[in-house]
Amino acid sequence: MTISKFAINFVIVFLLYGVYMIVAGVLFPMAAEPMMAIKRVDGDAIGAYVLWGHVFQTIAFVWLFMKTITDGSWKQGAIFGTMFGLVLLGTDAVWYGTMAAVPADVAHYSMMLNLIVSALVGATTALIQGAMNKRTAT
Repeated sequence: MTISKFAINFVIVFLLYGVYMIVAGVLFPMAAEPMMAIKRVDGDAIGAYVLWGHVFQTIAFVWLFMKTITDGSWKQGAIFGTMFGLVLLGTDAVWYGTMAAVPADVAHYSMMLNLIVSALVGATTALIQGAMNKRTAT
């Protein structure tokens, strides 16, 4: 694993998570709106924690992905993403289970969104990685 490939994959995965989450919010507004209603207000200092949380999550995703997925198979990427999504879903379940202010429907949407989006990110990243590998091989 080279630092340049890691950096490229980091940018790709970070952007994919953002794009897929936005698309999911547009496609499923009935599920996204209650979630937005319980988010913190703009300007709250916790926003930096959210950004850093996504950075750390992306670092872990990319490092593990690059250590395990080498052939560019979207199926392998989707399986990897699903497993990573299960980790996120499990973490969400623990936190949402202890917070009184999060309605069950919001928690379920968030957990399923992490699972589905992670599978999509894994599959897409594998396809991109496979294309990048083919370009460097020729």
